[in-house]
Amino acid sequence: SSDPTIVFVDSDNNPDFDIKAGGGRFAIRDSTNNVERVRIDSNGKIGINLTNPGDYNSSANNLVVHSSPSVNDAGITIRSNYAGTGGLYFADGTGTSSDKGYIAYGQLNDTMYFGVNRGSKLQINSSGAFGLAGSNYGSSGQVLTSQGSGSAPQWASPAGNTQSSYVAAPTN
Repeated sequence: SSDPTIVFVDSDNNPDFDIKAGGGRFAIRDSTNNVERVRIDSNGKIGINLTNPGDYNSSANNLVVHSSPSVNDAGITIRSNYAGTGGLYFADGTGTSSDKGYIAYGQLNDTMYFGVNRGSKLQINSSGAFGLAGSNYGSSGQVLTSQGSGSAPQWASPAGNTQSSYVAAPTN
């Protein structure tokens, strides 16, 4: 037919699940509740729990995940093994262009990495400490200092006495 469909039917002879192609789309539907769970539209856009992925932000609608109708939250989980890393990588090609930017989580050392131009620029470890330009977490008492417009800040010891005391005046 113009809309070919593969239907899975169990012993009660009611359709439980179908895969349908036609009209420039591909859909997988859970027919027990007549709810479409996955759609690949004619432009290759993928929607999970929605039928119109191409209607979302055109810069970010290749995969659109929606919560189910009875749930407010939605999300994507990336599971990696204990000693592995899970991440989102941004590329403009293959080889050395396959990971130009990234957000990654290292399971082994419980550290979140944010990278640009193939290098780690910000890290946050499990104690909440953050490092710049790799694992440079600074030393006790250091502060972040500006290196001027267009340059990354650096950890440095504060110049002079930067501490001040303030005692509130008593109130009557």
